Amino acid sequence: MVSIKEVVMRGLFYVLHDIILGYNIDMKNNICNGTSGTIYGLGFVGALVYFLQHSAGFWPSILAILKAFVWPAMLVYNLLKFLQI
Repeated sequence: MVSIKEVVMRGLFYVLHDIILGYNIDMKNNICNGTSGTIYGLGFVGALVYFLQHSAGFWPSILAILKAFVWPAMLVYNLLKFLQI
């Protein structure tokens, strides 16, 4: 969980950047782990480009950004539905 103190100290942009890329930040020990977060981040950027290309207007663009955040959940849901598990 990201604390308010961390947002104020590091800035909102950098905190959101680390959340999107999946970095596990430990400010005291200076530890960062983000291998799978990098893969998710690349998938997020790819999904964002894809969904934004297919949107026309302000609100469809906002919906495209939200879809880019949750595309892994939609993928797993549809896979489990297909496998009838």
